[in-house]
Amino acid sequence: MLNVNPPSRPNSGIDATAGEKFALSPGLLWQRVASVASPAKTCSNRRREALFHEESVFFEAMRNEGTVGRDYYDKVYKRSLDDEAEWLRFGSVEKARSVQILLRQSGLQPRSTLELGCGTGAVILECQRLGIGKEFTAIDYSAEAVGYLKENSQGIVCRTEDLMQLAPSEEHFDLVLLSHVLEHLEEPKEFLHDVLSRLSFDRLIVEVPLEDLMASRLKNLIRDRKQNRAGHVQFFDRQTFIALLQASGLRVLNERTYVPHLTAPVFDALAARNGYFGVNRVLKSMTQVHLPQLLRSLWQRYYYAHMAVLCEKRR
Repeated sequence: MLNVNPPSRPNSGIDATAGEKFALSPGLLWQRVASVASPAKTCSNRRREALFHEESVFFEAMRNEGTVGRDYYDKVYKRSLDDEAEWLRFGSVEKARSVQILLRQSGLQPRSTLELGCGTGAVILECQRLGIGKEFTAIDYSAEAVGYLKENSQGIVCRTEDLMQLAPSEEHFDLVLLSHVLEHLEEPKEFLHDVLSRLSFDRLIVEVPLEDLMASRLKNLIRDRKQNRAGHVQFFDRQTFIALLQASGLRVLNERTYVPHLTAPVFDALAARNGYFGVNRVLKSMTQVHLPQLLRSLWQRYYYAHMAVLCEKRR
């Protein structure tokens, strides 16, 4: 049963904590740029470029085949399960923290938590560590990802199931999580309809990246934004994301928008993943590590952010 306590504070839409307040002097900024941009702690540039070329061939083949959604990540897991699991762990702390903040602000204490599209389980494992619930269930289409979660977890019921063809269930969950799933689906509205009609739950938390902001729209005038390695086919801003949830039969209760913070090790992994070398690596370290922290409010309004929303079924 979902315990409900009085909200701890009114919803501001954006949570700012001591860990999120960040300032750099110009001198310190350049020191951090140099340390993050340096590939000295990684393999040689030649080896990095060879690995990136292999990855490029793989992702280009999937794009040419029109592979999207569940099939996209199923192939990624089959090719590089451990690497993908490590990458997903990098972002899981802040995503689980969004869940924790939204629940706390609304005075909710779920006992049973279900994650749909769990992948290798980074987010639900972090939720379990934070004590967000007592009973945990995780579902994903990829047998490889679910197998990985089974081998690296305790106390989580792991199921392999096609999210696009969810079987009706009488099992009830206090909380359902959809973390960075909708942007991968060609028909997210139909998927949400299925979730509402086939699953019994009290609350739903959905998080997506906001990639349709002003600066991104300008960049997309000279590039095809669907040619991305993350497999994203939907691109949201706050308005279109909220509109999708409401059109699917959900009522928005609370929201949190934040700029994800890339540490030096995370940036190293991102650089290797996306092929950032030389000057491009330095520029990317500025736009993906330092400037987002210096210009946080402007960044999340005009360039890039993540948004998590707490919802319930509209009565």
